[in-house]
Amino acid sequence: SGAAVGGGPAVARRGEGDAAGGEGTSAQGAPVRAPVVALAADVIRSDDTGGVGRGGGGCGDGSGGNSLAAQPSGYDPGGVGAAPWSLSVDVDEQSSGRAAPAFTPMPRPAALSPIAGSPPPSHTGHFPPSPTSPALGHDWGHDGPQAAGLPRSGRTAVPGRRRHGVVRHPPEADLLSAVARVVVRWPTAVLVVLIILFTPFFAIAVAGSTYSAEPMDLIPASAPAGLALHELELQFGTGRVWPYFLLVRAKPGNAEPLLSDSFFSSAHDVLERMVASVPGTPRHNITGALFANGQPVPYELVSMALDPSIPFANSSTGQHLRALSETFFTPDGRATFLYVTFGSDPFGDAARAWLHAARAYLDGVSRAGGHTWQLAGMGPVTIDTQDSVMSAFPLAIATTAATVFALLGCAFGSLLVPLRSVLTTASTLAFVYAILQIVQGGVSYHLLHLRLTAPWATAGVAWIVPVMTFTVLTGLNTDYDVFLVSGVRKLRVAGLSNDDAIVSGLRSNGAVITTAGAIMALAFSGLLASPTLVVHEVSFVIVLSVLTDTFVVRIMLVPAIMALLGDWNWWPTPMHGGPGSPPHRAGPRKALDERYQEML
Repeated sequence: SGAAVGGGPAVARRGEGDAAGGEGTSAQGAPVRAPVVALAADVIRSDDTGGVGRGGGGCGDGSGGNSLAAQPSGYDPGGVGAAPWSLSVDVDEQSSGRAAPAFTPMPRPAALSPIAGSPPPSHTGHFPPSPTSPALGHDWGHDGPQAAGLPRSGRTAVPGRRRHGVVRHPPEADLLSAVARVVVRWPTAVLVVLIILFTPFFAIAVAGSTYSAEPMDLIPASAPAGLALHELELQFGTGRVWPYFLLVRAKPGNAEPLLSDSFFSSAHDVLERMVASVPGTPRHNITGALFANGQPVPYELVSMALDPSIPFANSSTGQHLRALSETFFTPDGRATFLYVTFGSDPFGDAARAWLHAARAYLDGVSRAGGHTWQLAGMGPVTIDTQDSVMSAFPLAIATTAATVFALLGCAFGSLLVPLRSVLTTASTLAFVYAILQIVQGGVSYHLLHLRLTAPWATAGVAWIVPVMTFTVLTGLNTDYDVFLVSGVRKLRVAGLSNDDAIVSGLRSNGAVITTAGAIMALAFSGLLASPTLVVHEVSFVIVLSVLTDTFVVRIMLVPAIMALLGDWNWWPTPMHGGPGSPPHRAGPRKALDERYQEML
């Protein structure tokens, strides 16, 4: 029952069974700063098979007899009576000083027939949620009334199965929902198929990758200099275009000039021992003023060529030796260099192995003698840069993975969420880099008895591409993962089951993820037309990565893993109804909220 003292009527209807209403009172003429609303609801089951009657009371508000009454109307689908609320409002704007709230009643579902014997409602519709009124919309928490199981404003509640006390709404019929339902229904099959398809790519990315370090990778192939350089390499070989330089300098304390018989003799011994002790040393391709065509040049001939008083200096041989001396020796005679050319790739693995072995030998010679022997040139510079960067790359990978793990662990309060995110991101990167090796590096793809090789000429994979793209792709893929998992977790916290949360989260956030991936792929696809190999490969990797991650990994692989893990996804944070969760007990402050939830 409800009554308002002061003239305004307050009416409350009773549902099937028994319901105790609320009472609101106001003294006529007494000043009221804010509306006072009191509401109580009680639930009494009539018998084991009958319905449950729920009724709401009335409430009085205002100094001039204003009244507010909430009226229930009952229905009983399947043996349980539930009463969606309707609202009638009578507010005296002059006495209260506030405009009356306007709520649009929603039509009653046809399937919800009233309980036999219940009085007809004045009108039907849902109680519109309000964030301010304790009776109309109590403190529902950060997620609003939907987190407590209430339908959103403007939608009609449809009876269905309940999971953890929350009405499970039928999923919308769209492509993402269909894919999600298939994945959560057969997660093991989806995961096995993806692992079988991805395993050969993992093998290529880990053990079968080959990388190129040629300077041509950084030069536009369509530029005149690039075309000429490419033709020069084809006609004369890469080794002659990019020779190594063997630099010899006198140490600061050594006053002996290099243009001397003693230095020539010691240098000849050093080169002969290097040819014998360092495998792969191209003896016939060592060229300088003291060593030419694989043979040592005697100092006597050089000294005669440098003495203009001797007729030999004016001969063709003498002039040639004098030109070599002026080219390969400094004017003060304290430094000289020699060319070391390779018949094979001077930037490849064989050249790297020779460089390391030759340096080890020459370092010993430098420590024991009065001269410093060093190797330089584009080949050694490129190999040293590659070795330096790639030696620090594993540390960069580990640091990035640890940072992502820590941030996601703190954000979601879980250990398995960041672990799964790191592993799925790694799978995307391994797949993309393996595809790049197949398309650009000429590596074969093996699956069972199937072997696939690119039918076109491959230019090789620039070694700098993984270094440039790893952190960028890790950040993008982690963002997509956070979009998906945060939506699933929010729904799981609201009370949905694990599978329902995955389907609903993918339905609500999947379109955002795929759209973001498509936009990113479209933005970088313009660089695919670049004539520079490095730029082209970076664009290819980014485009393929975001498409693979947003359309395959986040849509199928991640939901399959989450469906298999269930509530262990959030371990050690307990979920309601999950492993390690405490019994669900509602405090006094939430009693009225739960009554509304049960009514709906």
